[in-house]
Amino acid sequence: MSFLPSQNSHTLVQRLIDDIKKRAEEHAKRYARPKIRGSYAQSMIPSRVAALPSRSPHSLWKARNEQHSSKNGMLQGDYFTRLVDSSPKPRVLRSAHHPVAIHLLKLTHSASYRKYRKLVLLTSAKLIREYCARHGSCSRIYTTSHENPLLLEKGVRADKVLICSQKLLQKVSDLHSYERGIVAEVSYPQPSQHLGNASLVVCVAPGGRSEESATLASIMRTAQALQWQAIWLLKHGAHDFLDPLSIRASQNCLDTTPYVSGDTQEAIAFANENRLLICICSEGGDTFESDHLQQSFKQHHGVMLLVGKQPKELVNVATKINISTASKRWHKFSDTVDDTEATHYKLDSFTKSCILLYLVRKYMHSSAPRSPYIV
Repeated sequence: MSFLPSQNSHTLVQRLIDDIKKRAEEHAKRYARPKIRGSYAQSMIPSRVAALPSRSPHSLWKARNEQHSSKNGMLQGDYFTRLVDSSPKPRVLRSAHHPVAIHLLKLTHSASYRKYRKLVLLTSAKLIREYCARHGSCSRIYTTSHENPLLLEKGVRADKVLICSQKLLQKVSDLHSYERGIVAEVSYPQPSQHLGNASLVVCVAPGGRSEESATLASIMRTAQALQWQAIWLLKHGAHDFLDPLSIRASQNCLDTTPYVSGDTQEAIAFANENRLLICICSEGGDTFESDHLQQSFKQHHGVMLLVGKQPKELVNVATKINISTASKRWHKFSDTVDDTEATHYKLDSFTKSCILLYLVRKYMHSSAPRSPYIV
């Protein structure tokens, strides 16, 4: 015997279903989002905008995202703020895999990353003091403790201070020991737009090894101490002299000495335009006291000294100068010492370049101003 619903029960069920549909429609109308589409949207858009060709959904999303990013640029902060916010915030930064540590290691070892981020690292307390005296404050300081004596000095200021382990700072600074270490993150020293009336220029070719770069950086520091006016850095891949080791060797001289970067042809054109004698230390060249070399110095307005592993194009047009201990500029041995028994030392090219920097400055261009922008 099958069960057949009565007409009254069927009517009751239908009423319940209709009531549920009605309530659902009212709920949907009450909480529905307003849609600006159709004729209303066309009335809100100017006619000249409506006449533009339609764009794909991806391009519309990209444009809307760029507009949102531009409006909220101040809220998002700079790259470092986003880097810190995207990772855990330990009280002491120890891991080399932390995004901030990776950022520091890239600043240490990658010249292209330094140039892209416009940041370099100072790993000497003396350099940090001098930088703050010139520019006011550092971007960030990394140290092992807030009680570091350098932080207590009045002239040392930074926008942010982060605590790192001594081992991490030692790795970032490229040092064997770094007790009570401190690292400052500062702005990238920008090259000059021009070198003015420079008459004493050192043309440096970056070396492939870190030891060569540090030695060349020391020569740049010597040139600055002897008041040579400018530095020309030959473009050679992504090499520069702004890694922590080279900055310590050069005493951050690129921050105070005008410098430009250019290729070989640009260096030759600059020397010809400013009447600079291109010279290089080489065996078999003229001695500094030779009449031929002295006449060449007088015929030119200044000197461009080539240092480092220079390309053949520059070496071929350069005047070779030989620097030796037998020169008349050196102190003579005592009369009681036999010349045959005197020890003769063979100087390397870097030492000869430093000696030539001194000789040219003292005997040929002693009255030249320290700055190339002073006539």
